[in-house]
Amino acid sequence: MGTSYVLPKLLYVSLYSLYGSAIAYMVIFYDEEMGMNPQEIGLLLATPYFVQIISSPLWTLVADSYPRFQGRLMALLALLGGTSVLALPLLAEFVEKYSGPIIFWLAMCLALMYSFFGSPLVALVDSSVLKILGDQKILYGNQRLWGSISNGICIFAVGILINRVGVLSAFYLFGIASVFLIIFCLMTRFEDTTAGHEERQSLLSKSEVRGNYAYNPEQEPLQRQESSTMNTDDDRQSRRSSINTAYAPPPFFSQYQHSSDRGSIWRRDSVASHANTVLLDDEESRRYHQLLQTITATTTYAAMDAQHEANQVMSTMGNEQYPSIGLALSHIPTVETSMAAFSLVGQRQPDGASIYLEKSSLRSLRVQTFLLMVLLFGLAYSMIGQFLFLIYRNDLGMDPSYMGLTGPLAGIAEVMTFWLSKKLFDTYSVTTLTTAAHVLYVFRNLVFMSLKRDDTVSIAVALGLQVINGFCYALMWSTAVTEVDTFFPEEQRAMAQGILAALFSGLGYGLGCALGGFIYDYGSVCLLAASSCIAVFGLLAFYIGRLQPEHGH
Repeated sequence: MGTSYVLPKLLYVSLYSLYGSAIAYMVIFYDEEMGMNPQEIGLLLATPYFVQIISSPLWTLVADSYPRFQGRLMALLALLGGTSVLALPLLAEFVEKYSGPIIFWLAMCLALMYSFFGSPLVALVDSSVLKILGDQKILYGNQRLWGSISNGICIFAVGILINRVGVLSAFYLFGIASVFLIIFCLMTRFEDTTAGHEERQSLLSKSEVRGNYAYNPEQEPLQRQESSTMNTDDDRQSRRSSINTAYAPPPFFSQYQHSSDRGSIWRRDSVASHANTVLLDDEESRRYHQLLQTITATTTYAAMDAQHEANQVMSTMGNEQYPSIGLALSHIPTVETSMAAFSLVGQRQPDGASIYLEKSSLRSLRVQTFLLMVLLFGLAYSMIGQFLFLIYRNDLGMDPSYMGLTGPLAGIAEVMTFWLSKKLFDTYSVTTLTTAAHVLYVFRNLVFMSLKRDDTVSIAVALGLQVINGFCYALMWSTAVTEVDTFFPEEQRAMAQGILAALFSGLGYGLGCALGGFIYDYGSVCLLAASSCIAVFGLLAFYIGRLQPEHGH
């Protein structure tokens, strides 16, 4: 019997309502209500991106170490982070009474508070959803899709409210969403699945071999008969997931397979490999399942598991078949969850090896230039993205109700690009896709520079360009996630994804916000031109790296 997984959907809806309300329109609030200049706005907007490089892995490590308290931990962080945002309208009341520097540093304290407590919520909600799904992690994308829908709807609705009531209305919706998020977090409960050390070792060192299967083949016809009764989209993907996981271990145990080997069965090459040759009875199956749950309870490994399962299902599809949107999203991890991989530093695998990233891979010019390109694209992208609403209002004279359309337009473009990403990867090379993302992004900036204020056609074109913006972001991130996996062996990919996310969204976005604030003082044309130049420089660095022959691992 299938499971609808209502709680994960509610977690995502309430979480992304926060990002679609006050956080989305924060730049307008800083400008209108607090009278800050672009440099101050840029520094305030940059703070969360720098801090989350530390805060996301830290709180993820705490949640993975104490799973029974994860729901209450998320509720506490949502309370503290939400309080820091809701305190901003109160601070705005003192703008006329105190000098600018005092107001700025008080706002910076609130930004730091939100960065440390509020920013990690995305990674923690991802972690909770993955743990709730258990061995059905392939359904992760189906739940995450509700967050994208919520974000787009909220940005649109808040834009209408701001046009009629004022920018403070965004904080009303933020407060309501925070209350619901805290409630849903408190409803999230996990049992401590950590098994005793002696029990794990006795299972892994079991010497009696009664077959060469990790599952009972006599039960397979019954499993197939039961699975045929499931009709919903979630259940169809659950059926695929259970079939795949019956044969394939989590990536924590797996050897890397080249794309040509995707159809073959993965083998376990670790201290747990002996379990692959044991025919498990009911009690042993229960203990073995508990062992897998314990090892894959770590957020990063759970996300990798979902990604690999989705990749297996998608690799079996024909050229004319398209995956569901949920399956496509399961294949592409979020930036925040990728960044949580830094919580693995210092931990050890079952074979005693430390988790680290080989310096030899990082010394490769091909890898260095690719990571530099990702950093520069994140920098160029955030320079415009964070100040987009100011450009809309100050340079184009656009009403907030029209600004709200950017949420659905960009959201649809991003989700559709993620959905088509596998088809794009199968059809075009990484060089072509990376070039397309950069060229379209620069084209969008150049068109923006030619738009006129208070012109209906210009406003319509500006909104249309947001579709290109969403496409460029999704294409760049999905391509980067796929390409970085080819640079490093299996056991190092989690850390590689963490570095990728830190460069793209952490360092890249942070520097972009700060630099964008200083350049915007010279006008939006200068900002758009600088962003385009940085993107072109990153693309040239990427081309230089592609001249180096590719080495296999």
